[in-house]
Amino acid sequence: MTEKNILLICYYFPPLGGAGIARPMALMKHLSEFGYNCDVLTVKSVTYRVYEPELLYEIESDNIYRAGSFDPQRLLYLLGVRKIKPTTIDKRKNIKSRFFPDSKIGWVRPAVRLGRKLVKAKNYTVIISTSPPMSVHLVGRKLSQEFKIPWIADFRDYWESQPFEECYDNENDIQKASQLLDEIKQQATLVTTVSKLNAEYLKDAQYIYNSYDDELAGEWSVPVSEKKVTIGLFGTFDNLCPIEPLFKVLASMREKYPESFDKIELRQVGRVDREWFRDLLNKYRLLEKCQLYGFLPRLQAVKIISKASLFYLSLDPKIKYPIIPGRVFLLLASGRPILGLTSKEGELANLIMKDRESFVFSENEIEITAGYLNKLVDKILNNSIKIEVMPEYSREFSSLKMTEKFVDIFKKIENAPWSL
Repeated sequence: MTEKNILLICYYFPPLGGAGIARPMALMKHLSEFGYNCDVLTVKSVTYRVYEPELLYEIESDNIYRAGSFDPQRLLYLLGVRKIKPTTIDKRKNIKSRFFPDSKIGWVRPAVRLGRKLVKAKNYTVIISTSPPMSVHLVGRKLSQEFKIPWIADFRDYWESQPFEECYDNENDIQKASQLLDEIKQQATLVTTVSKLNAEYLKDAQYIYNSYDDELAGEWSVPVSEKKVTIGLFGTFDNLCPIEPLFKVLASMREKYPESFDKIELRQVGRVDREWFRDLLNKYRLLEKCQLYGFLPRLQAVKIISKASLFYLSLDPKIKYPIIPGRVFLLLASGRPILGLTSKEGELANLIMKDRESFVFSENEIEITAGYLNKLVDKILNNSIKIEVMPEYSREFSSLKMTEKFVDIFKKIENAPWSL
């Protein structure tokens, strides 16, 4: 079968790490299984908060093309700075007052120049640009219009982590952002995004959920039956994904169900502010119950957190524009129950409740949740819950399935008459 060529444009790509690289990585890894050759157009080395260079061993490096840039993160790298805190770059609205649509605008021209060379050398069937940053869509649009190639604009967030109305200080930039979004929706062959809520915000967008990495999910193991029940705390916890509601539930259990409480332990793996996390543990007298591992490479993280009997996952229900945490799909693949703090009417709750033993609660249901956890502890210790790794309900969220949904879109574009 003759391979067709796809150009995938993304700023965040290994060796950069974090949740933002999962979607483009999945496409890069799996498109060849459907007869498509995927080239990635990304940025040269930049200063960033987390690196996962080991991910580069999973893909074909000859298909990765890196353009220079004049954005702050690239310039910091050239000055010798390698790692930064999340708040160092993009002091959000402060930085937006200097750059539009974002601080990566300095990457657009070099990326377009390199993109032109790639397009002239290869016959691309489709161009995909995946944001954030929004600047990637400027690259995708320019190449699409110049070479008359279908273009998919993929939004992993609303604009950034919030809609554009929340991202800028002044009305002029808000109006420019609104106009740019309208132009992208009008000029792209198709707009895709990661959730129903995002699709509703963007309007006229098709949603394709994020996914879990098939190989990584294959590292899940069934927890060995022990006399303790381990609650896994996997990934980031902060003001958007609060941990304190769980600690309140455990404090209630200490008082009402002391026998069950004594059988619970916590295991934390992921990027958190350790001082803040330990302070909260001390506040609720839980420090001795928790093993703190912090950030670990993905493979090692899954192996360590596999000892968990259940997971806690949260997304502040008060957030006006929630983003589904990508790790929910990997947790679904684990086959464990999930204790979720989120809006009961939201998409995240619907995903969590695919497992019949899972439970979603709000912050005014602490005692009810303590009762649920008490019963769940008893079930786990009595082996009345059968854990199946990668259960049927999780398989639609594999990275292979996600890629297949994009391939279906490619085929429709290839077979449909269209013009730029």
